[in-house]
Amino acid sequence: MNLPDFYNHEGLNRLRKLMKAELPVRTRLEVGIVIDNPADATAAPDGTLEYKGRKVIWYKPSPRDLHRPQKSRYKYHVVGCTATEEYDGYVATRRTDGEFPVNPTDAYDSRTCRLNICQFCLQELGLHGVYYPDKLDKFPLDVWLASIDLSYVPPPWDGPNGPRPQPSGGYPPSWKFLSKQCREEAGWKCQECGLNLETNRYHLHAHHIDLDPHNNRLENLRALCRGCHAEQEGTGHDRMKDDQDYEEFLNHHGEEWKFRRRVFNLTT
Repeated sequence: MNLPDFYNHEGLNRLRKLMKAELPVRTRLEVGIVIDNPADATAAPDGTLEYKGRKVIWYKPSPRDLHRPQKSRYKYHVVGCTATEEYDGYVATRRTDGEFPVNPTDAYDSRTCRLNICQFCLQELGLHGVYYPDKLDKFPLDVWLASIDLSYVPPPWDGPNGPRPQPSGGYPPSWKFLSKQCREEAGWKCQECGLNLETNRYHLHAHHIDLDPHNNRLENLRALCRGCHAEQEGTGHDRMKDDQDYEEFLNHHGEEWKFRRRVFNLTT
């Protein structure tokens, strides 16, 4: 039996408005809540945007955007930037399909408009050279929200074989997203020994070539299996061998990994 969408049911919404009953904040954020109190909407210390303690996306709704070309429409924001210094007029949302309601305060107006990400936000994230003007609408909001908020229902790629939450360790809030992008572009294969970890993605890491965790441009990232990562020079890499995860990696992939290291004449 298929149940109706109770949150967007016209009759129920009409009844709710007559009763002056509001939806819970958690539910309302899936559509959008107008920010009318600056104390409710803040930028966290890591730059990510929050509404009453929940990670969100900000945007300015406008029915006029329906008739404007894409590049002339308002932009949405994922971090605090020079364009979000004033909260006035913004809506907080957790919607991640790239479509934003043009009138979120009206339960009967279901029109949405596709918006692009703010280029100033991309600069703050160090992604300005990754998403060019013709690709701004391709920013994966679901991946972004999953990377900064563990309460967000993760997308399929972050299932049992997907990447687990990363410790902060000085990494930017976009690290999980950047790591996933690096490994995906490598075809989920180690770029040193060629080990295919498509079905065991947790053991594939994104390694900083220059050993600087603050240099997160994609050209400075290299996908390495856990074994090859532990063989890299630099502080801390050899300590990976003391982890239980390293032992797990050897149990599942040790023989093939060692064979590949010998084939490619890599020291172990």
